[in-house]
Amino acid sequence: MIGIIAPAGILAHAQENQGKGVIKIRVTGLRNDKGRTVCTLCSSPEGYPSDCKKQEITSVPIHHDKADCIFPNKAPGSYAATVFHDEDLSGKFKRNFIGIPQEGFGFSNNYRPTVRAPTWKEAAFGFPGGEETITINIINW
Repeated sequence: MIGIIAPAGILAHAQENQGKGVIKIRVTGLRNDKGRTVCTLCSSPEGYPSDCKKQEITSVPIHHDKADCIFPNKAPGSYAATVFHDEDLSGKFKRNFIGIPQEGFGFSNNYRPTVRAPTWKEAAFGFPGGEETITINIINW
């Protein structure tokens, strides 16, 4: 489902056309304040959601079952996001032996998967520039 593997605290820049806008992802519904929330913002459909070719990743602390991931210097365009609750600070999204998520996760547009992760079209949102906040509600299975 989510193929994010990033050490906590790493910010990876792969955005080619940086602008002056700010995208904030408010993550809600976290089951506790343990660990960190890892947010990946993709600016290209290539490889979404598990291996975005143009992505930025940030890891932020959790406060009162919420977290805010902030992505500055964003140009207007289309983006899609994935998030997960890295409760054990491993930097990896945990699943059991048959692939069922063991940590909370979510997608932009609050796509709720049944048997597959969303396509770019299902998760993408338009960013006109300026400052914008999207909310992603964590899914805990």
